[in-house]
Amino acid sequence: MEKLKVLVMGPTGAGKTAIIRQLLYGLSSEELRDLEPTKLIKVHPDYNYENYLCQFSECGGQESMFEDYYRPERVKLLFRKVNIFLYVVDSGDDESIKLATREFLRSISRVAKYSPQALPIIFAHKQDLKVHLQSEEVASILLKPDKSKYEAYFPRELAERGRVENMLRRTLIYGTSIEKPIKSSENSEAWIRSDNAVIEVLEEYRKISQINDSSTPF
Repeated sequence: MEKLKVLVMGPTGAGKTAIIRQLLYGLSSEELRDLEPTKLIKVHPDYNYENYLCQFSECGGQESMFEDYYRPERVKLLFRKVNIFLYVVDSGDDESIKLATREFLRSISRVAKYSPQALPIIFAHKQDLKVHLQSEEVASILLKPDKSKYEAYFPRELAERGRVENMLRRTLIYGTSIEKPIKSSENSEAWIRSDNAVIEVLEEYRKISQINDSSTPF
């Protein structure tokens, strides 16, 4: 089996732990209430999916913890050999969007440097909330940030900056929730349940890997 490192990041309260536990244990949304915040880094039990053995490394999202992830003695260990970079945003929390954007840019810069082949993914999570940003709005904020506000979080070196910009261009975004999806006005699902979204991500990774095996690296 091929072992995949899935690095999961995002601000505290975004729903990272619930997403992983729903996938690993098949829990209902009611069973995923009131989970304790993750402290620093938690490596979850491996998840088997066809020929993949997935290891989810979940990073706590308290603001003070992000600095620890970027320390020289930790950054290579955390950001090297990442296959899938999954960044989770609480789309119902306007207050956390600045932190979410800043730390997304800082973390994806490290992924681009140490794991340039990684597949970058954003989950615009909690789409079931009555008031929330649509996944397209989250994508616009994170993937096309105001350079006057966030320029400091892009690498200065041109080659590294190019890798980051390339990774931003190929980042995929999913509207997700731990709740069962409802039908939208267009009679399509308004979001994807998070465990099913992870499976879709693994299938996307498989497709891209097959393309790269027969052509040049992306």
